[in-house]
Amino acid sequence: MIKDFSKTNEDTVVGENVRVTGKLHTSSNIQINGHVKGEISSEGTVIVGEKATVEGPISASNIRVEGIIKGSLVCFNELELESSAKLFGDIQTKNLSIKAGAVFNGKSIMKEEKELKKESGKEERKTNEAKSREAEGEMGKEEIQLEKKEIEPDVEIE
Repeated sequence: MIKDFSKTNEDTVVGENVRVTGKLHTSSNIQINGHVKGEISSEGTVIVGEKATVEGPISASNIRVEGIIKGSLVCFNELELESSAKLFGDIQTKNLSIKAGAVFNGKSIMKEEKELKKESGKEERKTNEAKSREAEGEMGKEEIQLEKKEIEPDVEIE
């Protein structure tokens, strides 16, 4: 069982009234009790509290879910879905525990820690490459639109 560390000062806690947008990365543990929109990664444990909402992927050594997650999970060791959990996304983990009452919509893949870490690195590279291509594609569209505007002749019809 993954311990609750919200009452200690050792680790990061995102409070109930806190909204975070962006990437959260820590080498220690993190407990989410508020709302996070973005990517979360930890070399330790991530706990998504009962009133928490996360929109985005989570990657950690251990993950315990009590709240709502809309995103994929990569867990290198132990993943626990408590009875109040609502997970909408795919999971990859070494060990999985789902309590009665939990909602899980997605697919699960069970792998050893080495395989997960290796694939996690590949996924991150693929995501960064896709974002670069997307940005280049958008720039290309803007350039084409500008070119069209520049070559339209100014003609007056009488």
